[in-house]
Amino acid sequence: MTPRHTRLFAASALLALACPKPSVPPADAPALMPFPAAMPEVTPDYTWSPPPPEVVTTVAGSQLWHVHRPGLPLVSVRIILPGGSSVDPESQPGLTAFSDDMLLRGAGDLDAAAFSAALQAEAIALSVVTGRDRTILSLDCTVETLPTAMSMLHRAVTAPRFDPDETERARVQRIQSRKDALDNPRSVASAVGWQEFFGADHPYAHPPMGTAESLITPSAKDLADSWRQRAHPAAARWVVVGDIKVEAARTLIADHFGDWTSKQTAPPSLPPPPGLTAPAARGGRVMVDNPGASQTVLRVWMPGWSASDPHRVAGDLGTVVLGGTFTSRLNALLREEKGYTYGARAGLTNGRGYGTITVSTNV
Repeated sequence: MTPRHTRLFAASALLALACPKPSVPPADAPALMPFPAAMPEVTPDYTWSPPPPEVVTTVAGSQLWHVHRPGLPLVSVRIILPGGSSVDPESQPGLTAFSDDMLLRGAGDLDAAAFSAALQAEAIALSVVTGRDRTILSLDCTVETLPTAMSMLHRAVTAPRFDPDETERARVQRIQSRKDALDNPRSVASAVGWQEFFGADHPYAHPPMGTAESLITPSAKDLADSWRQRAHPAAARWVVVGDIKVEAARTLIADHFGDWTSKQTAPPSLPPPPGLTAPAARGGRVMVDNPGASQTVLRVWMPGWSASDPHRVAGDLGTVVLGGTFTSRLNALLREEKGYTYGARAGLTNGRGYGTITVSTNV
């Protein structure tokens, strides 16, 4: 045996010794359960209906929708303000979302870093989402930290700082995000879909985030003015769900937001609901050349049910069956049976006076 063979033999022996030995179950271990010979019986239907909210009046005559949910020491608070990106100035698409983003970048006596640190110290989740017809501020916390959380929410709503330095930092991030979106064929397809379906001149047509070009000009003052015009307490809709009773919730809101006022005499006026008058809404095809894209993105837009439509819930359920889950009919056919795509889905989007169903896949 050559020295090389000796070394290989020794290495193999060491590897063999290092390998774990197969485990032997103890003598008293229970026997493995045999695979069932028949399908188990389906359990009876479990009927559950969400409790209806209790609606009361709170600060400035606004409505509070409350659901008492004991059991876990958690509370979720939402403030819903009408407006959204549909009230963007025609020359400044994306202004509303930019302004909303600044609410959490410093408020009152706390700059951006201190505001973020204060939230993290108490495990408070605070976020803002800008839709096409509304802005939603979301607060989630424990019952114990709720007073502190409401104080932080009050700061964000009534005293956002709009610091110039932080504004420029946010601007750079948002512009880069919009540039990145142009390289994403899915984002391009979504933007084109909204524009073609509703018509280029409708306030819902532009992306709520705006464009890289439109985000260059807004100043910190423009952002502050946008928020003050929309932050009208009488127009707010409060939603509180969790381990807190309705009177306690109403008192908490009054204690923290009793001084919330607006310089505006009335909430902002909203554009009329979009009519399905654009050519694409009546049928047709739109082709977008996206050089360098690794896949072709396919989108089908159809009229859906608005948020107030009495058939919306049934329509939403039907859309889930069509393409809302991995086992939906679209995915079962196009992925599992035909093998055309890795996934196909459908979703219902609705708002004030409009609804759309979008079917999507990539090939």
